[in-house]
Amino acid sequence: TREIALRYKNEFANIYADLSKRDTSGFTPLAAGLRALKNTALYYLSVTEEESHLELAIRQRREAKTMTEELGALEALSNVSAPVRDTAFEEFYAKWKHETLVINKWFTVQAVSTRPDTLERVRKLATDPLFDKNNPNKIYSLYTAFCRYNQLRFNDPSGAGYRLIADQILEIDERNPQVASSLMAGFSHWRKLDGKRQALIRTELERILAKPGLSSNVYELASKMLNG
Repeated sequence: TREIALRYKNEFANIYADLSKRDTSGFTPLAAGLRALKNTALYYLSVTEEESHLELAIRQRREAKTMTEELGALEALSNVSAPVRDTAFEEFYAKWKHETLVINKWFTVQAVSTRPDTLERVRKLATDPLFDKNNPNKIYSLYTAFCRYNQLRFNDPSGAGYRLIADQILEIDERNPQVASSLMAGFSHWRKLDGKRQALIRTELERILAKPGLSSNVYELASKMLNG
């Protein structure tokens, strides 16, 4: 991604500059497509981590006329290491903290970040006052997003991502087996991974099955994955 961003940054900059002059706030398919293209160009520009490009993302988030544009800017900054990244997420949080559905997006964008510290951030987000461990949508926005849509960090060779999700499955199963079983989907393709990762996931599946009082939902899924 970075190689593409650096090689074609002038083209992305021209696309972004052109679309910034146009009204893309409508609800037509064309307007939606233009917003998507604009966000894509911004994403690649942000990957370069050049100050001028990061400033474009900050400005778009602050001046956005649609949620698509505001989230697009947040997503563009989600993987960068520059301090403006944290600034953007803090400002978004302050602005939308009373809007549950929007804050769910805030959790998700961070959970799917490719940054090396994403696992630690997911753990920290779980302690945020706006994260309710008993709310299925909050669980989906954080843990499900991490294990299903962040293959890079979930499949970290240390196995820490697997342990995190297995821990959550065991804890959530005690109060909501259906939600716990949905998290099991993160392990569904484990046999397609390399031998080391398969061994790590096997350990977690065995740990899940070994828990006394495990719900039938989770037991069935874990058994099929392990023995199927």
